[in-house]
Amino acid sequence: MEPARIPESFPAPSYRGNQERALADIRDAFAAGNDVVLVRAPTGSGKSLLARSIMGAARTVAEADPAQPTGAYYTTPQVSQLDDVEADDLLDDFRVIRGRTTTTASSPASTTRRSIRPPACARRGSTARFATAVRTSPIARSRRTNPSRR
Repeated sequence: MEPARIPESFPAPSYRGNQERALADIRDAFAAGNDVVLVRAPTGSGKSLLARSIMGAARTVAEADPAQPTGAYYTTPQVSQLDDVEADDLLDDFRVIRGRTTTTASSPASTTRRSIRPPACARRGSTARFATAVRTSPIARSRRTNPSRR
């Protein structure tokens, strides 16, 4: 993570509302050594654009030692949010990953959701419903996971 890259990674041509101040606060928090920064803001305030800026500061494959993690993930429990991310031209370098389809018994047609069960969230007998958007680069796209580890 290179916090100084956060503001320059902002994808929109200009800031709205408190986005510029929020980015400065986020940059300062990561620069102070925080591994996690929580952003709470109203619907429509541009949190996805802030997330894109943070993802732009993530360590790239070219910058990393072989054992270091690279890239960044944006997760959401709302499939509609992923649809919004896919439709936003300012977030066109996100690659959306969707999991298996799940439905509820009450109304399968209207409640279809995509879900992924990540190891960190998985608990016996529960399913974590969320999806992920990943900022990718040509180098990151060339990486393949081991198919036997599914």
